Amino acid sequence: MRYLFLSTLLLLSSCETYHYYTQNAYTSTNHSNSNRLTEIPLSLHQNEIDVFFSHEKPKEKYIKAFLLEEIAYGEVSYGTLVNKLKRQAYEKGVDALIILSRDRNISETEYSFTVTNTVSALGVKYIKNLKFKEGIPKQAILSFFNEEKAVYIPQERLLMADKGQIRDSDQSNLYLQYFHHYSLDYMLYEINQNWRVLTKENSNQIYKRQYRTFDKTTTFTFTYDKEGKVIHVLRHHYLKDIPVQIEIEFEYKNGRVSKSNIYQKARFGEVIRDKNGVKLNRIHKRTELYEYHSDGRPLRRTIFQIRDDKPKPLMKLSYEYYSEKEYNQLISKAK
Repeated sequence: MRYLFLSTLLLLSSCETYHYYTQNAYTSTNHSNSNRLTEIPLSLHQNEIDVFFSHEKPKEKYIKAFLLEEIAYGEVSYGTLVNKLKRQAYEKGVDALIILSRDRNISETEYSFTVTNTVSALGVKYIKNLKFKEGIPKQAILSFFNEEKAVYIPQERLLMADKGQIRDSDQSNLYLQYFHHYSLDYMLYEINQNWRVLTKENSNQIYKRQYRTFDKTTTFTFTYDKEGKVIHVLRHHYLKDIPVQIEIEFEYKNGRVSKSNIYQKARFGEVIRDKNGVKLNRIHKRTELYEYHSDGRPLRRTIFQIRDDKPKPLMKLSYEYYSEKEYNQLISKAK
């Protein structure tokens, strides 16, 4: 038996068994942006985190940034919980913690005895440390292509988190259905307790992942090139007992994903032919192009629908970043 760590602990029962993301003895309840208290983007840092207790306040001027919480089961010291909060503070980009509460609850039954420790804090950012730099994420605009007018028309505004991803609370159905669920960020890297993972022995590469809900299981099988980049994903699930298989092929330029092609494989008993009558085993459904700024920041993702064997513009996701003027105005409002 061996152990594999993928941000969270994966329990491994055999060399080729799906492992699941387990709930650690420690639980951070706000790794999403749902407990954010400011619109100002903050970045991860390695500065020392100041800690204040409920009767104390920082001398520096600050803004309220996040509500943070840690839960631990069993006999755990107060200091350990505070250190866990400090780790969250680094990740969230805040400068100090103001401890709000600490609770210790005991539940006992005939067969069990459980101790639950909870500590919560306000994460604050010192105003002196809010300085503009190029590339601070602002928002992404999702637009549909209007064929009659031959222009893209904005449909949704999605706020971006500190690392440039779309905030969890802003992930609309359109964004999830067309962009996120066909990205490697989702298929390969997303981690929560719905995911299972399969790795091959003597390899750190993920071979398969499964996303499981109470009524559906979707399996993703990955193929890599010699450099370790994913070049092909087979996405498989059942729809009313009928297997549905989607293939996503990735291309790269300068080390980044530059293009993906999405195909739907023919279902059992289904006959697919091209315009010349040639039998096909899959249909080319969509192509997506990825564009970047010169420094690597995402610029645009554009989806083309394949009709009559030709790519037709369908929608795009355009990423926007704060100007210095916009950023300073945001800080002025928060003071």
